[in-house]
Amino acid sequence: MKAAITIVVATYHRPAALRNAIRSARAQTMPDWRMIVIGDCCSDETESVVREFDDARIRFANLPERFGEQAGPNSVGMALADTDYLAFLNQDDLWLPHHLDHALGAMAKADLYWARAAFFDNRGPRADAAIFTEAHPKERSLEEACNSPRWYIEPMSGWVMRTALAQEIGPMGLSSKLATVPIDDYVLRLWQAAPRFTSGSEIALLKEKMNMRKIGGKDVDPHYAIAPLYAESWLDKMEAGSTDLLLEEIEEDIWLAAHLGLSRTWARADGTGGLSRTRFYEKTGIDTVDASLLAAGSSDEPGFVISQSLRNRTGETLASQPPLEQAINAARTQLRVR
Repeated sequence: MKAAITIVVATYHRPAALRNAIRSARAQTMPDWRMIVIGDCCSDETESVVREFDDARIRFANLPERFGEQAGPNSVGMALADTDYLAFLNQDDLWLPHHLDHALGAMAKADLYWARAAFFDNRGPRADAAIFTEAHPKERSLEEACNSPRWYIEPMSGWVMRTALAQEIGPMGLSSKLATVPIDDYVLRLWQAAPRFTSGSEIALLKEKMNMRKIGGKDVDPHYAIAPLYAESWLDKMEAGSTDLLLEEIEEDIWLAAHLGLSRTWARADGTGGLSRTRFYEKTGIDTVDASLLAAGSSDEPGFVISQSLRNRTGETLASQPPLEQAINAARTQLRVR
């Protein structure tokens, strides 16, 4: 029997974080899902994490070449989904147990749903502790998403959409072809398509924004080398049915962070010539975000974003990205054989 929703998980060499993400999916009050974990050319350790759950709903496909970002694996997952609905779960994010229930309830009158996320950061130099600093506004819109800071959009872990809409929009653009980041480009394309959109008012997602590259002026290990120890107590509460206690802690942290000046704002970004990004696009067909980055010079040419991101996350560099269709075919073959 076909499941109601496909969960796409993009992952690369962060097995402890992946294990936590899968635990949060398995704690969902809505169990009628299937999951495709897409490895971005991972080692055997990643597949071992998937297999240890021994859950027939969870399947793993490992891409033969590295994309170096989630846009490639996410697009592969979109192409492989055969359910009516599609959800995304980044390897280092966590769902609260009610996420899928709330999302599918909202999808009765929508094509696209965004869950409300609480964002957490490292607490000073401690890699094993975190503080929640802000949460999404209770009401969001696609137009505002195009004209606001990127954290208004992020993460894709909060996105649930009709698979037909994903097929209509097409795959995400790759950083090697864009000046901006893929999620920013994809949201503008969503806005152009004008789907029925709704967003959740209750916190249903925990989004990591850990920034540990420098502590006390000293370089530290790449981000993916940091064990997500902070998540264990949260998952224990979810699995024990004590999510309300976790939500109370989150609200207290956000209140404190606001008073300490740690919270980011949701203010609309400046437009061009007094026009917002969306209004300027309607009049000219030009995306001001992409154009301004290209005009800034060589540091923001296509491919720069992924290079900088990879250095911070994994310490590696990547010269090119593989053809998307090739990756889709490779993943489809693996899933057919297993």
